[in-house]
Amino acid sequence: MTPPKHRFRPKSITLSSVDEIEPIDENEIPPPCVIGRPIRSPVEKSEISRIFADFLTFNVPKLTAIIYAEFDKDYGPTVRYQVPENKQAISKETFNSFSALILPKEDLLNRMIKVIFKECKIIGHPIGLDCPTYPRGRHIFNMCFIVPKDSSADCMYEPLVQKLNEYLVDMEQECFFLTKRPEDVKGLMNQIFDKVNEKGECVIKVTDLTTMHLRLCPAYRGVEPPVVSLYMVPMLIRKIRTEEYDRIIEKMDVLSQKIIPEIDGVRCVREIAMKVSIDADLVLRCVRNLIFYECVQLVPLLLYANTYVATEKLHPFYHDQTLIQECLDFVGLQGSEVNPKYSDVFRLYLSLRCGMTLRKWVEAYDPRSYGVDERRFIQFGMFHRFLRKLSVYPLAKNRISCTGKLSRACDGTQSIEDLAVAHSIQPEILLELLTESNRFEFICK
Repeated sequence: MTPPKHRFRPKSITLSSVDEIEPIDENEIPPPCVIGRPIRSPVEKSEISRIFADFLTFNVPKLTAIIYAEFDKDYGPTVRYQVPENKQAISKETFNSFSALILPKEDLLNRMIKVIFKECKIIGHPIGLDCPTYPRGRHIFNMCFIVPKDSSADCMYEPLVQKLNEYLVDMEQECFFLTKRPEDVKGLMNQIFDKVNEKGECVIKVTDLTTMHLRLCPAYRGVEPPVVSLYMVPMLIRKIRTEEYDRIIEKMDVLSQKIIPEIDGVRCVREIAMKVSIDADLVLRCVRNLIFYECVQLVPLLLYANTYVATEKLHPFYHDQTLIQECLDFVGLQGSEVNPKYSDVFRLYLSLRCGMTLRKWVEAYDPRSYGVDERRFIQFGMFHRFLRKLSVYPLAKNRISCTGKLSRACDGTQSIEDLAVAHSIQPEILLELLTESNRFEFICK
């Protein structure tokens, strides 16, 4: 059987000259050196002592039921299973009144939905899987959590519902778990219901390839993690490479176990996805999850065409011995016989100035002769805000003659990084093509 498809990738573009760029051959991109030494956050969080702290979850509503709804080829929207089985949370008549929200049209698939109905709230994340083996060519389903209507903390279940339905996607693609193994689906729902209500978490081995990890975590920050693009660089905040490293990593889901060792402060999300051979969309979601838990912070992608200048935050760094040592450990050039000295590192930070791109600065000061990796040197400064970045903004010389979508976007308001994300191309390649065309001026700001 052909497995169902459910993967969303960034749109690719094909432009000619500047407006027609050939697809990128990912194999031609040399991987950056592997270093992987984490650094601490510039803001101390003493109240959070571990990478995944055991937060107290007061006022968390208990699940009253879990339902599994799907679109039946004969009967349309149907609640196929619900637990607990001895208590019907949603009757057929009740479900029919809002089934179009639980199993919606194309526009609302793969989105979080919440239905408030009489005495309960129904939280779901509808999914549509395409496969020629399905009777209608598509299988639409939604496993929903039901909580009391008067709860004000039900939002804590939202990431669990999304993650649960994404697990179901993987299992359906793996072995047609939803459509061929109904008894296993009911058993899984019972385990989730009992364990989440009892402990607030569950770890369930469902198939040979899939172990389900679900855990309630409070929305203690009150804000969503930022949107992550493929060309942002994640950097570890917490020091997890300790004697407890293996134990902590083992508790994470398989995706995090693969991604965290590749976060070195230099690789962008796209390069990490290529390194671990995992779909970039999944890596983006994992990085957002790590940001939520304050394990990771994002910094901009390093470009040698950008200009970096020192800020006033460099002065406290001069007297912070702990941070100085972390800096020397982090910026050292791998394989170099020369160990960086603080006097050299501080002088190099002071030498960054307006009017000098990073490429010219490297040629003038040769940081590698001091045992300093300029990429990690810049990223450490950006992370701790010793430095700020002046990006390159392309501006078309003759905007009237611009016909292509990319050329029209070069109006001086969007940086190279923003244009690269919007048009699914590497920033370095985009800048090179724009420069060679001789049709654009470049503003640094």
